[in-house]
Amino acid sequence: MLLYAGTIFLSAFLLFLVQPVIAKQILPWFGGAASVWAICLVFFQSVLLFGYAYADWSTRHLTPRRQAWLHLALLGLSLLTLPIIPDARWKPVADSEPTLLILGLLGATVGLPYLLLSTTSPLVQAWFWQRFRHAVSQEFGQCEETPIPGFDLMCAPAKSGFLSRIVPPRLLARVVEEVDAVAVQESWALAMRLRKEDQRDACLFIMGPSVAPPGELGRAINEQRRKPMPPGLKLVVVPVNTRTWSAHIPTDAPAQVRTFLTRLASGL
Repeated sequence: MLLYAGTIFLSAFLLFLVQPVIAKQILPWFGGAASVWAICLVFFQSVLLFGYAYADWSTRHLTPRRQAWLHLALLGLSLLTLPIIPDARWKPVADSEPTLLILGLLGATVGLPYLLLSTTSPLVQAWFWQRFRHAVSQEFGQCEETPIPGFDLMCAPAKSGFLSRIVPPRLLARVVEEVDAVAVQESWALAMRLRKEDQRDACLFIMGPSVAPPGELGRAINEQRRKPMPPGLKLVVVPVNTRTWSAHIPTDAPAQVRTFLTRLASGL
C-alpha cells in the first residue's frame, strides 16, 4: 500500500509541477499575455480529462495483461518526446494564430507524457482493487459485486454447491487513512445500514497503512458488538495493515479469511 500511495503522490506532484514549468518557458515567446496561461490551463485540464477517460476505458474493456502491454507501449512512445523543452520552431511569426500554435506546441512537447501521468492515480487504484478481487475469486470463487455507499468494495460469494447449506459471508472492504477506534465505529455503523435482504453474515475488512495497537482495536470492536444488531446478522471485523498485509484476525472469523489474506499479501 505504501508503494501505491507513494506512486499516486509522486504523480500528482509532477502533474502540478509540469504545468507552470512549460508555461513559463513559452510565455516570453507570446508576449507574456495572460491569455497564454489561460490556454495552457485549458490544454492541461482537457488532457487530464482524456487521461481519466483512457484509464476508465482500459480498465473496463481490456484484460490486465493487455492493459499492461498497451500502457507500457505508450510509456515507451512518450520517452521519444523527452526532455520537455519546447522547440524553437514553435516560436510565433508575424500574423500567426497564437492559440492554435500554443496548443500544438503543448501537444507535441508535453501532450503524451502528461496524458500518461494523469492516468497514474486512477490506474494504480484500479490495480489495487484488481489485486483484491483476484484474491477474493481465488479463495471464495465467483462473487456478485454490489455498490454500497461508504464501502470501496462489497461482494457476495456464491454457495459452494447447489445443495450446500453453507452460505459464505458477504465481504465488505473499506480503505481508511488510519485503522483505529474511529474507523471501526464508522465502518460498523455503515455495515448496520445494509438492507434486510443483504443481512447475512458479513466479514468487514478495514484496511489502511497505519493500524492502531491490537488492544485499542479489540476494545473498539467489543464496544460495537455490545450494541443491538439485526436478528441473525454476524459481523466480523478484520483490521488490515496494507503496508505489510498483516491483519488482526478474530477467532470467530471464517477459516478462509486467513488464506485469503495470504493470497492478498503474495499477489497470487
